Amino acid sequence: MFKEISINRFRSINKIDVLNLKNINLFVGSNNCGKTSILEAIFIITGVSNPKIPLTLNQFRDIDYLFDKGKNHKLIFYKMDYESGIEIKAKIRNEIRELKIGPYYEKENNETTSTFDENFFKNPYFDTLSDNKNINGLDYNFKIDKKKYKAAIYRKGILFEEKRPINYRETIIGTYVNPKSILKLLPEKLNNLIIKKKIFGIINILKKIDKNIENISIGTDNLIYCDAGLSELVPINVMGDGIIRLLSIIVTIANQRNGFIFIDEIENGLHHKTLKILWRTIFDMSREYNVQIFATTHSYECIKAFQESFLFNKHQEEKDDISLYRIAKKEKEHKAYSFTNEELEELLIDNWELR
Repeated sequence: MFKEISINRFRSINKIDVLNLKNINLFVGSNNCGKTSILEAIFIITGVSNPKIPLTLNQFRDIDYLFDKGKNHKLIFYKMDYESGIEIKAKIRNEIRELKIGPYYEKENNETTSTFDENFFKNPYFDTLSDNKNINGLDYNFKIDKKKYKAAIYRKGILFEEKRPINYRETIIGTYVNPKSILKLLPEKLNNLIIKKKIFGIINILKKIDKNIENISIGTDNLIYCDAGLSELVPINVMGDGIIRLLSIIVTIANQRNGFIFIDEIENGLHHKTLKILWRTIFDMSREYNVQIFATTHSYECIKAFQESFLFNKHQEEKDDISLYRIAKKEKEHKAYSFTNEELEELLIDNWELR
């Protein structure tokens, strides 16, 4: 489990330290305060050896390197100044991870090299670096405790090359739940649960929203279908964003044992009554599958459901294993103010503005 993270010069964040991370972490704050950037930074250092991740995250923000030949590759750097570099440091269990991201200028020969063409980048999860006379790629220098490694991704003519250290293998895994990834990843993840005979628990959760749902299946067209008691199966795409959003989150948790999940704007597409179902499910499943959750929200109803659902699900022997972080920007530095369940309950009673 992540215990703390320090982020320097990443996107709009010059510096922020987030301490005492819990099993379930909810980030709130005003627009453009850096909530999503914090999620992205933790996601990046979860896959510390994968230099494609920053490009993937930019595509989640609708920035497409494949067609844009401008300066968008600079957007991950604070004030678009890539010379200053990005530094992310995290404590995970008893392990210290440190990552520095900077511009890539020239090829090195001490790592394995893979070559691929532009077609590789046409799926929704990757993007390409644009041509730029100042910077040709991203250079990764990372350290796990005291061991140092290097990685990079860069453009080579019309191709792209990625380098990763041959003596490092990632031991943890994280998944970023984003509207662009939901429908593409869902069939495969759902099929895993069907094979393992775990689909009935998922159906029972969905029935709390729509009692007519009797079963879920995957068609030969790779679409997900619901049996809602009608004469024909119904594609889940037409059953509303709420069902799709809830299904994607719980299916991802069930496939992510001992891992990490990142959910931006978790309330999107969900009715306030569904939020309680979602949070109660998250609390139960995060325990069952040992998954650490990081999420953001703009919604007061979501914050309230978060706190009330924790009380509903909390086991007496458990410690306070949730935390809400209010992100605020003060001059050149961001601050993360954390609130335990007890503190959050008092603030909600007093109608404090937490968003």
